[in-house]
Amino acid sequence: MAAHQIRRLSENLFIQQIKNIASLVDGTFPATYLDASKWARFAFLISVGASDDTAVTAQVVQATAAAGTGKKNVTGAVITNTSLASASGSNKWAMIEVDQEHLDIANDFAWVSLDVAATGGSATTMSIFFFGIEPSVKPPVFGSDKAEIVYLDG
Repeated sequence: MAAHQIRRLSENLFIQQIKNIASLVDGTFPATYLDASKWARFAFLISVGASDDTAVTAQVVQATAAAGTGKKNVTGAVITNTSLASASGSNKWAMIEVDQEHLDIANDFAWVSLDVAATGGSATTMSIFFFGIEPSVKPPVFGSDKAEIVYLDG
């Protein structure tokens, strides 16, 4: 790292809420694509509240543009079991973390999103956060979804 070390979490980690707390009814939600070339690693945190679905799947996808152009799966970056669904999954969270090396950057697949589907019930309440780890620009620039950061330094 540079001569001075940035020690605050918010200076080393980009956070963006990409799905507000809401119900996912009958299928999937509209994807939000983020430019992953800005981070060495990134992660999606899926927080599930009440769910009566029997399956909730989450797959990291990559594309060549923010519109989802040429979307394809990131191999191995998927949650496919029922750990987030029904009685066993209500009020739990799961995370998928990916090293940028697993993206097809050579072919301009730098944009990532999360495809989420809930099936077998009527609704799953969830929120989804994106974390960019080791940003190329420090500190990272947060979007309008950030309300406030409080530092209590010693």
